[in-house]
Amino acid sequence: MLYKLYGQQDIKWRNKELAPGYSCANYGCLVTSLCMGLPNLGINILPDDFIDLAKSRKGIAQSGEFIAQFDWDALPRMFGKVKMFKRMTT
Repeated sequence: MLYKLYGQQDIKWRNKELAPGYSCANYGCLVTSLCMGLPNLGINILPDDFIDLAKSRKGIAQSGEFIAQFDWDALPRMFGKVKMFKRMTT
């Protein structure tokens, strides 16, 4: 399988806001990483479309740093194929 590489500085989405004051250029590493890994699950999405979808499914809080405010439980709401497992600690 060939993987597409996405950079948060790409001109197509670098200015896309994750939350007010938080652009993909500065805080988009999680978004671009997920967009590179999701094709393993048969989900092909560009970072700017991912941001729009996450916002529409309440996956991104509208304030605060994106990584800290991303709701991992939103992934199944965004992509029905994705199942989330709870991390277990011993």
